[in-house]
Amino acid sequence: MDKINFTNLPSTTTPVNASNLNLLQDNVEDAIEANITTNSERATNEYVDGQRVYVKRIDLGAFPNNTNKTVTHGITNPKIVRANIVANNGSGTYQDMSFRPNFNSYITTTAIVFNPAADYSSWTGYADLYYTK
Repeated sequence: MDKINFTNLPSTTTPVNASNLNLLQDNVEDAIEANITTNSERATNEYVDGQRVYVKRIDLGAFPNNTNKTVTHGITNPKIVRANIVANNGSGTYQDMSFRPNFNSYITTTAIVFNPAADYSSWTGYADLYYTK
């Protein structure tokens, strides 16, 4: 992000003109953009204990039928702030899996592990991991 240091009149070092207003708009749009791309890390505008929070979306693929599944997340030593696991049940309905009965999950330093205690094999999903480094 380019910083604009505006000054009061009569200074003309950083005038309010179209170029600087466009730069200001670009900076604001970049700061609030929430474009999360699967398997890519994205810095957020959130801080926890003075540390920037990052988000990474992990494709979990098809869910298992009453058995464990482990998916590596590729983040080095994350300090997890929060995680959202979202799944599609095959009929276009998306659900937050933290509220789904018979679905247990946890995150290790290297992977997301989930163990549905039912047949979720028709479901696919992703996890958004929010973490500091």
